[in-house]
Amino acid sequence: MLAVGTGQRNARVAQALKDYGLENRADHRPDELSGGQRQRVGIPRATIMQPAVILADEPTGNLDRTTGDEVVRLLGNPSTPKASR
Repeated sequence: MLAVGTGQRNARVAQALKDYGLENRADHRPDELSGGQRQRVGIPRATIMQPAVILADEPTGNLDRTTGDEVVRLLGNPSTPKASR
């Protein structure tokens, strides 16, 4: 995100976390997040710059069924965040 100014970068990050229901974890360190939250935060991080392709190697490998289903749902259509579904 070096090609984007600091203000715009911060706004994109805040919006992405909000869209995926993780805004309450924005100030948490990775070791303070659950495994599912760590997996899910990778999705908005990967989509902020709107890439044409996202490669995900076993994105649900260490997750329980419910969290895994949520990750698959988010990856299925990352341009449609949780808040607008």
